[in-house]
Amino acid sequence: MATPIRRFTQLQSQHPELTDSSSRRAVLRFRRSESPLSPFSSFTTGEVLPCDYLLRLFGLKDGLHWYKVDQEDREVTAYDFGGLDISFQVDRRMSELFMNMWAQSIGVNVYHVILKDCSNSIGIGIDARMVCDASGFSRRLTSKFGAREKFDADSGWPNTDAYWTYFREKDLSNIDGRLLAGNYPPRSTSASPRAGGGSLGSFLAPQPAPPRTSSPAPASYPRCSPAVRNDFKLPADLSAHGAGEAEQKFNFFRKRYPAIDTLLSDSFELLPGYYDGRTYFVRKGLAYRSPVVAGEGWLAIGNSASFTNPLISPRINVGLGGAWRAANLTAEVFAAPVHEARTVMAAAAESHQEFLHDFMLPRLNNMNRMWYNAFRDHRVFEALPRTLWSVSFHPVDDHYSSEAKVQFTEVDARWGIGAGLDEFQALSAEVLDVLDGIDGGAPPSEEQVQKALAIMKQTVRERTETLPGNCWDRWLRQYDDKLQKVLLMAGDWGSKLARSGKLG
Repeated sequence: MATPIRRFTQLQSQHPELTDSSSRRAVLRFRRSESPLSPFSSFTTGEVLPCDYLLRLFGLKDGLHWYKVDQEDREVTAYDFGGLDISFQVDRRMSELFMNMWAQSIGVNVYHVILKDCSNSIGIGIDARMVCDASGFSRRLTSKFGAREKFDADSGWPNTDAYWTYFREKDLSNIDGRLLAGNYPPRSTSASPRAGGGSLGSFLAPQPAPPRTSSPAPASYPRCSPAVRNDFKLPADLSAHGAGEAEQKFNFFRKRYPAIDTLLSDSFELLPGYYDGRTYFVRKGLAYRSPVVAGEGWLAIGNSASFTNPLISPRINVGLGGAWRAANLTAEVFAAPVHEARTVMAAAAESHQEFLHDFMLPRLNNMNRMWYNAFRDHRVFEALPRTLWSVSFHPVDDHYSSEAKVQFTEVDARWGIGAGLDEFQALSAEVLDVLDGIDGGAPPSEEQVQKALAIMKQTVRERTETLPGNCWDRWLRQYDDKLQKVLLMAGDWGSKLARSGKLG
């Protein structure tokens, strides 16, 4: 069928059996680094290349470093939310080039400078059976079907604005010990018994038999980004904190917490003009979903369809599941006889709408509400990661082991880093019933904290008893098989791998 999209230049394909992907740019623009979690890793190692090849292209992911800090520096708690899984620190330009090359190798036409100006009304259409809207925050197609739906309108929970910039390591010798959650020997190439120890562990962990080693991974630049409730009351005059809204608000929150300010001043240096000549960045109202994400002849993926608050790397991880399902639904449409095309398209649109709008995004929003509430008390913050690990998996090996993980599946798409599981949603409902709804993000009462901690402790105990075969120690950097936190020193690295059966 012909789908009229007036704002696109017509593409005349010489090979109608192939799929077309179009970009406005002549070259891939340099983009900031991303730190994908398990869904991206499962997809790339199952569908694209083995882990040892990918470790040569991308660096090993350092992890997501969370800090719970008060203004007086009395309560400073750090946590690295990462595992020994095959996760990569991805340079966006390299990843886009790599994925474009892979797409072309399997029969996808990739065009550049075809869509010179998507915003003008040329009055020409595209001749296609399916169109995918991947236009990002601009929502070129989904915006025609309604304004963004904000999650705060449904739950009463405020939305989030983010302010960020980029740094590189300068001197890590005098870091406050309370902020060293991510500087553990298995990841750090400087502290590991051997260079590239983190890459080796990442490669060894999912293997069924002793494998060969892999190359050391390149370094990447860290990003520092406060995610701020949009009901937070800022001073009227922020001129002392810099020029422009993004710089002023980033520096305001940096100076608000002396431990973070000292860390950035003494141990890191700012990277001016790191991305497109800009140094400071802002994005507002991050939690939303498009009311309609699919229709007859089209599907929307990525930020055009939705975005959650920026805590668990939602774009590349959760967006991947939606894109993977959209690709499979498109294949079903292409395979259908012409006389059944409309029926198949309608079914594809209904499935895509249900998955993204009705299923995944509300669940991810609950996950983010859990995280934000955990930051309100350092004890809840410390208890949350292992509790989330306990309810984010069934058999954990099914997500990571190369024996079980042959390819990306519907289970992976609906997993959503655990948010898609009913067990996680049951936990979030119980905890949020205790902690949520406090106006302005005020600290919870002692009674609320103790109730939340009791729920989390009971959950971990029940899950470890229900899943005795889950060898958490094999996959998680900082926990044993009972999800009790352990301190892993350099000399323990080999014994940890030996316990996982990876050294033969």
